[in-house]
Amino acid sequence: MDGESTKRIRDENREQHGRKKRRSDCGEKMKARNEKRKLQEKPLVTGCIRFYVKSEDDKVSVYNKMDKIKLCMAEKVSSVTNEQVLNAVFDFYLQLNGLVDDANDERNFNFQPYLPCDKKSTDEDMFLTTYSAMRNICSGIQHHNQTCTELLDVKKLQRFGHTAKVTFTCKDNHLVTADSSQHLPGGLFLANLRMIHSVYATGVRYSQYKRICDSANIGIVPESAFESHHNLYCSMTEDLAKESIKDAINEEVTAEVLKAEENDVPFYGINIMTDARHGWRRNAAQSDVVAIGQTHHRVVGLAVVTRQDDPVSQRHEIRGVENLYQHFDENDTSINIHGHDRNASVNKYLAVHQPQLVRRSDAKYNFAAFSYLDKLLP
Repeated sequence: MDGESTKRIRDENREQHGRKKRRSDCGEKMKARNEKRKLQEKPLVTGCIRFYVKSEDDKVSVYNKMDKIKLCMAEKVSSVTNEQVLNAVFDFYLQLNGLVDDANDERNFNFQPYLPCDKKSTDEDMFLTTYSAMRNICSGIQHHNQTCTELLDVKKLQRFGHTAKVTFTCKDNHLVTADSSQHLPGGLFLANLRMIHSVYATGVRYSQYKRICDSANIGIVPESAFESHHNLYCSMTEDLAKESIKDAINEEVTAEVLKAEENDVPFYGINIMTDARHGWRRNAAQSDVVAIGQTHHRVVGLAVVTRQDDPVSQRHEIRGVENLYQHFDENDTSINIHGHDRNASVNKYLAVHQPQLVRRSDAKYNFAAFSYLDKLLP
């Protein structure tokens, strides 16, 4: 095929399709695209309304008004069709002038899921809710509508922490009361307990939590509720932490045993790295000394040292390391390599009381030194 024929065919394709023909215009991709178009919902009947104005500015003004109505109905103009706008405007005018035969007719029910926010509603009280609670509220409203034709409205909203008890009423004084959260055994709200759990789990202080909730206006769980659940929460988390540490030790031991068998060398123990973290400043009243494993980087030991254990916070790390090795002895866990930051007290303790293991001071807190030491070990 010569150049002129190719150019002629290309020009014909452009005139026919409005663009250059592509590989996706045929084959499986074209079939899939056509099937997708067939599945798309298409209007059965097309309507056309013509209007006449004196100038182009008047026409633009009508279109702008229609766009404003669409923005009141949805977040984007493209999310609302012209048919929906016309029906909403017509229904509103008919209801406003009392021209609707049955105000409760389902066809005249105009519910807009997109609710715009004005300046007055920005300070409204907020509360948390759950999926089950929303379904329960819908069931209560539906039950009322089966026995009464009057519309419900919010009469009272009483907050309990982050939840609310909402009371609906109608002109016939029928009451529908529902909670925004389901209850746990004992009458406690699930949403409030979830918030208490989040505060405990993230380590946020109650004063910080209170400032956040005050600023967001989402209610506050009283401090007495936190205190009443503190002991139970601590005992449960302590049990879970011990179980997690035991699983982490077993994983580290298994990994090191398999590695020793593969390299045909004796099993000396697991490799750990320790470090101390003070509560909120260097001269803190409490310090956490944590040991993590080399292979899985999970916590294999945790020691909490307070001022009651040692009044000098600079000695908290060495006290924590001593408690960690007591913990490893109780769990029959041997240590092969111990990496830590450059703490002379820890180095001295390991040299005197743990001479069998390999010590490694690494200020950058990485396990690259372990790989090098593993090659040096017999």
